[in-house]
Amino acid sequence: MILALVLLLLMPGLAGAAQHVLSIEAISDCYLDEELPTTNNGNAIDLQWDANDGFDKVPLMRFNLTTIDVVIDSATVVVNHTDSALSSSLWRTYRVLRNPNYLQATWNVYSTGNNWGTAGAWGAADIDLSTDYGYGATGVLYRGNNPTVNPDTTVICRGAGFTALIESLIGSAIHLALHDDGTDAAGAMALASREHPDTPGPTLRIYWHDVSTGGRRRIILQAP
Repeated sequence: MILALVLLLLMPGLAGAAQHVLSIEAISDCYLDEELPTTNNGNAIDLQWDANDGFDKVPLMRFNLTTIDVVIDSATVVVNHTDSALSSSLWRTYRVLRNPNYLQATWNVYSTGNNWGTAGAWGAADIDLSTDYGYGATGVLYRGNNPTVNPDTTVICRGAGFTALIESLIGSAIHLALHDDGTDAAGAMALASREHPDTPGPTLRIYWHDVSTGGRRRIILQAP
């Protein structure tokens, strides 16, 4: 896992408290492929995402929540693109309720001998369908929806609900699935995996300020 502390600008409303970001790269990732339902893609350098009916591809990623005494202001997940394709499809980011083995998971199973409730990690026992941590109905997965940070990145999780989820899971891990919106509209994308030789894989960014500044609940991040 790569951890990086980067000093950012002062965050408005925190009375001069310096805001920082802790960047945590995914510890594991893979993608599920409807065309090749028994193939594992845990060592692929790209995470393929596809919304075409019959050709769906679903990236999965795991982040360990670890290592610093901080006060969390917000949390996001960003991915980096490795192609120039555009997509007109909406996406959904859900918490995975299973505990996938990323070197065994396929379209059919989350680990050897253990089937997804619904193939492709679509079942109510597979993912928490009650909450989409992506952009929901306003979100379009395309290269560069986050141009102020990097034109080749996309933010796939954000918001108060996602921040609260991260806080609730400190000391453990979170698994996420990047689905389409279920309409089977056209659209495909290649995203860097953690195995990519040149481009960072999925990254959880935790924005925080110093505990001594007060004003928010103190959060302790501990290794699982």
